[in-house]
Amino acid sequence: MAVDGLPTVVSARPADQFSIDGVELVDRAAVADLDSAITRLAGGGRRAPVSVTVEAVPTQHVGLGTKTTLLLAVLKAISEVGGLGMTDGQLRLASGRGGTSGIGVHAFFSGGLVIDGGHRTDPPRTYGPSSSAAPVRLPPLVARVVMPPAWAVTLVLADGTRVAGDDEVAAFEALTPVPDDEVRRAIALAVVGLAASAACEDFSAFAEALVEMQQVGFKAREVCAQSTPVRELLRELTHLPRSAAGMSSMGPLLFAVSDGTDPSIHERAEATAKAGSATVLGTFRFRNAGFEVR
Repeated sequence: MAVDGLPTVVSARPADQFSIDGVELVDRAAVADLDSAITRLAGGGRRAPVSVTVEAVPTQHVGLGTKTTLLLAVLKAISEVGGLGMTDGQLRLASGRGGTSGIGVHAFFSGGLVIDGGHRTDPPRTYGPSSSAAPVRLPPLVARVVMPPAWAVTLVLADGTRVAGDDEVAAFEALTPVPDDEVRRAIALAVVGLAASAACEDFSAFAEALVEMQQVGFKAREVCAQSTPVRELLRELTHLPRSAAGMSSMGPLLFAVSDGTDPSIHERAEATAKAGSATVLGTFRFRNAGFEVR
């Protein structure tokens, strides 16, 4: 689900030669991925004469989709200012993202609640994070639902583990494969639980599906692998009346959703997070649109 807040901001202007500033805002792995993506965009040739500046980036490796958004934003800026006229499909491939999940890429272009169909995996099945494999194709977009405009979400960061690089690869090796019956249950919860209830603006059904989704399949294993403070705060947020909570990606980002009719729900969520020594990132509406070019 795309959130209308914590944006990645990239600026670009014509220049005599290519340059990029502001990369100190991200770690070395992200800088290396940026370099590879820009090289792919140029087809291995001379880079467009564009000066790019990374102005703002949300916190990395917590479940905000920061790297995917950054890569695509930079590539889009280069294409626009450099007059390359790259299609969305070309930008997707140049980003190198989507090796496992296509959610970040699809959300960048469309916003809303998105569900992808994953990659076909023939035996012997092996699984890893998107950062561990360059995709031949992007996981197909199976569903895209407009989130109800009134619904709101509070984002909080608890004291938990930020999983990236070799640690993320190791986590996938330890947590997979997931039994097929749990996978099927998670798919049902995503499609006829979250997506269908959001499309019908049925918050009670959405909340029920979201809570159950934290307790089955790969998500349940991600939650169990997190720190005690993360698991405890997730439990407390889940028990707040008239709201539902979940953990994004491998965490430690947690989120509490409400139907937006009562602002005090999010005030209680923020108070609960602060009582657990977590950082409140803010309360936002969901975003039903992709990137903006200004």
